[in-house]
Amino acid sequence: MLALYAGELYGDMDATWCIDKRERLLVLYLDRSRQYCRYLLKQGDEDGAERKLVELLRRYPLDEGFHELMLGLLERRGDRTGFIQHYHRLSDILEQEFGLQPGDGVKQLYERVLNAGKASG
Repeated sequence: MLALYAGELYGDMDATWCIDKRERLLVLYLDRSRQYCRYLLKQGDEDGAERKLVELLRRYPLDEGFHELMLGLLERRGDRTGFIQHYHRLSDILEQEFGLQPGDGVKQLYERVLNAGKASG
């Protein structure tokens, strides 16, 4: 199903009758993409999940859910440096675009990784 998604419905058309349909399909696509990445991780296909997440983050850099999945993957791999760099990149994006910090789930993940590094170091 994900492979069938070819971008926004009706392209750049701004007619009011298509905006709701376009947004519903995009939300569905993003939700299914997150589910697919979780499935890949559950199956142990970290490389496949990483490829998909890189692609999705390139297209949707403001989607915190994709960032959280990528952070989880980096934690799972034990890539503490990559994790911290990605967290700060996400934090900068959210601050610049919205004046916000990452959500509680991402902050808790960050704290867990930092504390694990202190415990082992």
